Amino acid sequence: ANKRDSAVPARAVHIAPRFAMQPKMAQPTSETAPFRPIAFTQPRAVLLAVQIPTDTVLDYEGPLLMVNIPRVWLRMQKCEFETEAISAETYERAANNISRAAAVLLPQREVTAVGLACTSMGFVLGPERIKTQLQSACPGAKTTDMASAQKAALAALGVTRIALVTPYIADIAQKNAAMLSGAGFTVVAHETMNLTHDSMTDKVSKETIKEWALGVNCDEAEAVVIGCSAMRACEPHFIDELEAALGKPVVTSTQSFLWSLLRTAGIDDQIAGYGTLFAKH
Repeated sequence: ANKRDSAVPARAVHIAPRFAMQPKMAQPTSETAPFRPIAFTQPRAVLLAVQIPTDTVLDYEGPLLMVNIPRVWLRMQKCEFETEAISAETYERAANNISRAAAVLLPQREVTAVGLACTSMGFVLGPERIKTQLQSACPGAKTTDMASAQKAALAALGVTRIALVTPYIADIAQKNAAMLSGAGFTVVAHETMNLTHDSMTDKVSKETIKEWALGVNCDEAEAVVIGCSAMRACEPHFIDELEAALGKPVVTSTQSFLWSLLRTAGIDDQIAGYGTLFAKH
């Protein structure tokens, strides 16, 4: 015990202080620490994607695309559903959860653009209801949604006649076609997979998606649309390869959503690997 009591005094340990975030530069305050400036890089834009809880695809495909867009941050938050069934009833019951999800991530004042990342929820609820939900959580941000993005992408490409592939049950698939028709596009061909859950759709292989796109394509169609955020159709180079096989532009839900979210935020970067839409518009 005496040996312990007579041990040499412990050395003083220097602990670097923590600094609160400053707009431009912070300086250490410890008298013993050397002066080292701390610079902060501000993002060009902060994007917020509100997802449905069954979405696994944007989690993977979104960051792969966004790595090509320097100094733009993509943040994602899932809203709450009572069931994983993809139906109009599911969306109506979860409509008010959109704003709750958008309000979770902080600080909301930094969000440049916010969007709902579900095609079918977008055309079931309609753009105005979605905009109201998103703006109630992020009043300073511009808004978009995946269904509106699909229409905006086709308009940017300058096409009016399309072939459409969807994974939905018949009722939801017809609503997708009706949305496009109501926006002035002619759906010259439409095939749907009749899948009831995203846990089925997100496992459809890229080879299958390609086969369905080639199958629905026809001479009358100026572009092929692959609907639904759960379709894994926006991995790097997949859209380019599909466009080469089809000989015409391809619009997918995730591709058009991220394009719309970026353009809504004022980011006009053009990148390769994601089709004519991102390369030229």
